[in-house]
Amino acid sequence: MKVTALSGSPLKRGNVARLIEMLLKEIGASGKYEIIPSMYMVPCQECEACIKTGSCIIKSDKWSTIAKSMLKSDLIIIGSPVYFYGISGPLKTFLDRTYCLWHKRRLKGKKVILCTVNSRGTDEALDSLRLWAQIHEMKIIAAISVENIKSKNIEKDKNTQQEIKKVKKLFK
Repeated sequence: MKVTALSGSPLKRGNVARLIEMLLKEIGASGKYEIIPSMYMVPCQECEACIKTGSCIIKSDKWSTIAKSMLKSDLIIIGSPVYFYGISGPLKTFLDRTYCLWHKRRLKGKKVILCTVNSRGTDEALDSLRLWAQIHEMKIIAAISVENIKSKNIEKDKNTQQEIKKVKKLFK
């Protein structure tokens, strides 16, 4: 199974990265893993050239490489920390760039796992990711919200372990 996993956290070994790694391990998948905040990503310019071309005309960043990976994948995993009740800014910039894929419904039917990690017990961020996937007509196979994580010990969190087990059952 080809997987593209995207983290909206700038922390290479933070809770979001470790949650994504746990998911990949439990479903027995490997693939392209990108940390969105660590790469240069130009925001959507709203030029609407993609309506005619079907792809983004901005070529000065890694967007097209990640888009190609997503299009070739059987599964996309997207994770974000919750910053002030929303997804991270770099991940929002990335998701905005998928507008160029929307016109021809290029992500339609793609399987996606959405996940957020927060320390405050609220999760409007997961709603944002759900809406993004629904607009693209993707198949949401799991939406994981790990709440009240204040330590860096997400692997031992009982709620996290339960969510991972639910996802694992989907791949048996």
